[in-house]
Amino acid sequence: METEPEKPQSSVPPPPDLPPPPPPSAVPPPPDIPPPPPPSAMPKPDLGPPPPSPAPPPPPGVTAAQVIKPKVAPKAEEETEEIDPFDGDPVPAAGTEAAFDNRVIAVIIDGFVAAGLYIFANVVLPSFLAYAVYAAYLLVRDALPFLEGQSVGKKLMKIRAVGPNGEKLTNDWKTSIIRNVPLAIPFFGLIEAYILYQKKEKGEPLIRLGDEWGKTRVVAVGGPSGI
Repeated sequence: METEPEKPQSSVPPPPDLPPPPPPSAVPPPPDIPPPPPPSAMPKPDLGPPPPSPAPPPPPGVTAAQVIKPKVAPKAEEETEEIDPFDGDPVPAAGTEAAFDNRVIAVIIDGFVAAGLYIFANVVLPSFLAYAVYAAYLLVRDALPFLEGQSVGKKLMKIRAVGPNGEKLTNDWKTSIIRNVPLAIPFFGLIEAYILYQKKEKGEPLIRLGDEWGKTRVVAVGGPSGI
């Protein structure tokens, strides 16, 4: 009988021995989950301010329209600008600073008035007394009671010299003389006019040397009548 040839031995090593599975008790338990917070500890959503409470009913005899009608503040009276009927220009409000042009024209008018008084007085009086009349008008012209504290030129130009508190210079002979001394000096009025012009160009208050000495200022009177 023929013998079977020997099978070659396999070179593959046998599988390693696997460890047995761990017992069920060796599996770690799941982590602890904290319980949910109570309802009182949960944050409440912001729902905005509470709705307004209903308005109380109106009292007897009052309609709903009267209750909800808003109160309107009384309208202030509008200041109307006064117009001079002679030239059609707006009249400056009383108490405001007099314009440079009006002051210069008023001085020129007063100069003609003083010159007329000098000529008339020189006919009946000696020359030195006639000049005294001329100078007296220029000095006291802002205190004349029959012109309500205005000179002839200021009366026509609707302006007035006033004291530090806005008072008229009627019968205030001392203040009138102090503020007008520079204008009674020959050619000194040109210096005063130059000072006023420079202050006008710089936008400063129109106060000349005489105003500083007498603590006065010249304001607009307002009104076509100049009163």
